[in-house]
Amino acid sequence: MKILITGHKGFIGNELTAALNRIRNQYDYELYGFDIEKNPLDDIRDRIRMDKFFETNQIDMVIHLAALPGVRKSEEFPDEYTKTNILGTKNVLDSAKKYGVKHFIFFSSSSVLGGNSDIGNSGLTENQSYNPLSFYAMTKVAGEMLVRASGLNYTIIRPFTVYGYNCRPDMLIGKWIKQIKAGRQITIIKPSFSARGFTHIDDLVGGMVRAIELAGMLTNETIHLGGAELITVEDIYRIFKDFLAGKKGIDFGDHSVDYKERTDGDPLYSFANINKAWNLLGWRPQHKFEYSLRDILKSEF
Repeated sequence: MKILITGHKGFIGNELTAALNRIRNQYDYELYGFDIEKNPLDDIRDRIRMDKFFETNQIDMVIHLAALPGVRKSEEFPDEYTKTNILGTKNVLDSAKKYGVKHFIFFSSSSVLGGNSDIGNSGLTENQSYNPLSFYAMTKVAGEMLVRASGLNYTIIRPFTVYGYNCRPDMLIGKWIKQIKAGRQITIIKPSFSARGFTHIDDLVGGMVRAIELAGMLTNETIHLGGAELITVEDIYRIFKDFLAGKKGIDFGDHSVDYKERTDGDPLYSFANINKAWNLLGWRPQHKFEYSLRDILKSEF
């Protein structure tokens, strides 16, 4: 089976590619990558190049990860997010349909649902209504709708707050590490009791690999992959503070925090109901957040 991964050089794409390479002989996969980070010409916004790629390589399955991430940047650069996340996705879908791709896996976002109303419920389910709070989330809603309307057999994966080694520097853990190393205050968006269902990259990739393995039995499904623990910003600050206490050359305490106001695009709570992932994929997250975060901090400091 010939599998194309768009965005294979990104944080998630790189780890997924490595995981698939480890089992490639077992399943007889042939992997192809298409990523502007590897080759500036491999741009999903280039419809002609995308079409030529599919014509040349006869792809069986597409895993579409390539996208511009980030809530705040989407508000600053809406044109670029539209061209990449919406029109770029349409280009990939059109070529996939034209050249007979059998299954299309679209990597969406938990942000399409906006967030949870409180921390007392069982998590966001796949059948809840769209409620995008940011332009980025709107582009992902548009991507999902394009996938549903394509006529291709698809699986939509919605991840929830992914973290791990080499995570994106614009996300909380990566941002704090960068700020501390630079001797700056860390940024905390108020209120600090806001919470997320953090998902370790290895757990996420495990769920995605399972979806690829079972693609022949999945027909037009949307699946949430999210962490089992609800973690607040206060929890993360405590772990950082405990770990960095007494570290030579690092002065990290309450004075090291720069508090900023929350924007409308950031929900207070966001965590998944993963019953469907268990029922369809036999998937549950395995990593404990505090242990995993301490391991990341050990590798950085």
